[in-house]
Amino acid sequence: MEMPRKEKEIKHVLIIPSWYPDAKAPHNGTFFREQAQMLKRAGLQVEVLALQSDSRLLSYSRELEISLEEDTPVLRGFLPREIGWGLPGDAWLAKKAAQPLLKKYAELYGVPDVIQAHSVFRAIYVAAAASRLWKIPYVVTEHRTSSLTRTPWLPRTRSLRKAVQQANGRAAVSTAFAAALSDFYGAPWQVLTLPVLDSDSNTPLPQLGAEEPFVFSHVSYWDERKREKMTLRAFAKMHVRLPNTRMVMAGGAGKAMEEVTELRRELGLEEVVDLQGVLPRPQVAQLLAHTHCFVLASCEEAAGIVFAEAQMAGLPCIGTRTFGGEYMISESAGIRVPIDGEDELAEAMYEMAKDRHQKYNPEAVRTQARQRFSEATFIAASEQYYRAALADYQQRNFIK
Repeated sequence: MEMPRKEKEIKHVLIIPSWYPDAKAPHNGTFFREQAQMLKRAGLQVEVLALQSDSRLLSYSRELEISLEEDTPVLRGFLPREIGWGLPGDAWLAKKAAQPLLKKYAELYGVPDVIQAHSVFRAIYVAAAASRLWKIPYVVTEHRTSSLTRTPWLPRTRSLRKAVQQANGRAAVSTAFAAALSDFYGAPWQVLTLPVLDSDSNTPLPQLGAEEPFVFSHVSYWDERKREKMTLRAFAKMHVRLPNTRMVMAGGAGKAMEEVTELRRELGLEEVVDLQGVLPRPQVAQLLAHTHCFVLASCEEAAGIVFAEAQMAGLPCIGTRTFGGEYMISESAGIRVPIDGEDELAEAMYEMAKDRHQKYNPEAVRTQARQRFSEATFIAASEQYYRAALADYQQRNFIK
């Protein structure tokens, strides 16, 4: 009688992000760092291989730079800069450059049980190379809607589609986004909800005195896609109807900050709208904790991790009907408005401020957020994701 095969336990994960925080861009991809820390706190061995583009063709000969960041080993290496216009060769260069880096990694930390690439381009090239080298599964989680805008017939798109189809697991960060990726890449994608730190739910819930101003918050990396100027105009329309309202907007820099500052002056909102620059993660949590509703009216959003951060703080949200807005904001956690619907946005802000937390109770918002976005929820989903990938790899390769 054949004994049942014992399922291999996933204990060691290598994370390969397509971008990662560093000294020059400390806020770039902080959620990748936080996810690595969550997995590590759950008892897994976790390392991060953060590969940056380098203009030198032979950049793969450079040594890995290794550091311990928040107790997580981060190995920083270099890939030759991709060939322009999606011409043939960038996949080959990435794979060739990855070989010595992966060899050094295995010498230092051993062979992982599974590899997770974050965003298809270019992390999946390295993940696929590592999978072939070590004979282990790899998965990919996509975070960028730009993945859907590639020209289908370009060699780069074809090579990415092949790598995606060969992956042992594919996850997107929202439901409609997963469906769109499934159509584009010709392979099924599941949903892996973005988590936030449990500490985000430890801040005091927002309190509203009878005469206290209702304060809106907006946090993003300001660019045209985030529609920060439209948000300010919508607030101005709402503020005329409800003067006992305020707003704080963070994330501006350079020309974007100059333009929003000038618009604030033109609208006469200098006394009621506070403009702040790019904030470190802990300061974002502090800002949210002193406001009453979060607003992000992007024209495109794969998920919008700040929606989860805001709900963990007990804030109801107003967002647009992007992939992320539809997925991250439930009916009981806020209001969704049409993309570029300035008047609808103003009306939603009016309804939220007039309601003053009668419908969107902060404690209820936080309770639901803990169920959807907590570390425990993420760990359970990730472990299931990895186990399914291992089973897929074994099935494809006839491993018993």
